Parts: sequence; C-alpha cells; structure tokens
Amino acid sequence: MGVSTLTSVLPRTINQPPSHFPLAPLPPPPCGTMPLWSPSAPSSSCRAPSPPPPPPPWTSFWRSHSRLRLLLLKRLADAQHLTAVPLAVFLAVHLAAPAVVPLLGAEGGDAVMMVGRELYQSPLTEPLLFLSLGLHTLSGLLRRLLLLPAAPPSLAHMLAYPLIALLLLHVDANRAHAPRLGGASFAFVRAGIRRWPLSAGGVYVGIVAVGVGHALGAGRAGWARRFGARAQGVEGARAEAEGTGRGRGKGKGREWEGAWTVLGLGVAGWVGGVSLACLYLGRAGPAWRDTAYLDAWRGSVFYN
Repeated sequence: MGVSTLTSVLPRTINQPPSHFPLAPLPPPPCGTMPLWSPSAPSSSCRAPSPPPPPPPWTSFWRSHSRLRLLLLKRLADAQHLTAVPLAVFLAVHLAAPAVVPLLGAEGGDAVMMVGRELYQSPLTEPLLFLSLGLHTLSGLLRRLLLLPAAPPSLAHMLAYPLIALLLLHVDANRAHAPRLGGASFAFVRAGIRRWPLSAGGVYVGIVAVGVGHALGAGRAGWARRFGARAQGVEGARAEAEGTGRGRGKGKGREWEGAWTVLGLGVAGWVGGVSLACLYLGRAGPAWRDTAYLDAWRGSVFYN
C-alpha cells in the first residue's frame, strides 16, 4: 500500500461524523460522591439505605435490658454445666453394660447392668437423675430463646432435640413397662429388636449415636472453653455467656478435636452396632419368656 492510498483512507476515517462513534454512558458515581459534570449536586442514583426491620417486641425488651439478659444467660449456662455432670456419669455407667455384651455375652451384660442400677436407680439417685435431665433440657431451651436472633446452634446442640424424643421412647419401653417382668434385661432387648428390628433397633442405635454425639460434642466445646484462651472484660464475658465464640482463642483445646471424634465414633459403633448385632444373632430364650417380653413391649404406644 502506497503513501497515496494511506492519505486517501486516513482523512475519510478521521473526518467521519461523531455519530459513527457512539460513546458508552458513564456509570453513576458511588453514593456519597459528587458527579464530575455537576459538582454542586449529589447523584440522583444515590438512595438512603433502608432502615433494618424492627426486632420483635420481646427481643427488643431483652436487648434493651442487656445486663439482665447477660446475667440470665450466664446462670442458665451454669445450670447446664452443673446438670451435665450427673448425666455424663449416668451415660458412662449405663453404656458399660451393653459395651461388655460382645465380650461376656448377654448374661455378663446383665450382671454389669445390675451393678449400675445400684448407682442410678436408688431412691436418692434416680430422682436426682430425672431432675438433672429436666433442668438441663429446660435451661437449654430458655437459653436458646434468649439468644434469638442469633446464629444457628452447632450440630452437637441440634442433636439434643431428637435425643429428647428418643429418650421418651426408651424410657417408655424399658422403664415404664419392663419393670413388671422384673426389670429390663438384655433378653428383653433381644426379644424387642428381633420382633421390631427397624423400630426397636432403630431407637437403640439412634439413642446411642445421638446421645454420644451430643455428650461428646458439648463436652468438646466445654473443653475448649476450659483450656482455650478467654477474652477479658465485658465482651469476653458476653461472648462466653452467649456462646458466640467471639473472644476465645482458636489455638488451645482444638488439637483434641480429632480425639473427640474418634472416641465418639468408636463408642457409638461398638455399643450401637457390635453389641446390638451380638444380641440380635445370639441364642434365643424360652418361647414363653419371649412371649411375655413381647407383651410388655406392646404396652408401649410405639410398638403396637
């Protein structure tokens, strides 16, 4: 291409009317700044932020009385921690009986269970156990209501809700109807899970898995609070009482998380899986005794 060709093309390209080169519209300036083309007026695209929706009346009351709310949260947390001690002791003693079934058989498990009943079914300890369970549940529900609106609870705390339903089914079958046969034994459990493998067996597996998960998950959180670094001052106390985790150290206490997980899976797998499988596959008792056991099971609404 020669020089004459370039000179013949360039003037035509440069001298084209401006309509052939449309300009894209400029984006509106960010809110709080003045547009360049009108320094004295704010941008018309800026709008005032909409106010947040008002909280419910009962939450606004507690927010306006933050000191009272913080005091109640701390007292409810103390009640949960204190009542968790007898419940944890009961859980360890109660799970010891099915834990030895794969090693000692159903008769050995019954012997361990009889020793445990001397501890948690005495005239003094049994009312204390049910009182601790009721206070633990009630304080947890009230504390969750006072924390609203807040982030959803952890998985360990969410497991408490299905655990309540499983406990009711377990107590109804093994505590309300079995005593008329001299108390629940592993022969009674075997008759139930053989007749209703999904419902009765599912309740036993569920209560072991959910109960161990809730106990160890909440225990891990308590371990982290006990050995983790805590914030000082009002914000640290508020974070600890409300369970938000703000102000706590993230280094200490977390190295045991893997151990807590392995322990929970091991206990739930051994007691809820191996022990129940040994009972299900074990030698059945006399037919007349199993018939009496099944009649006691049918006394529960869930197994009719």
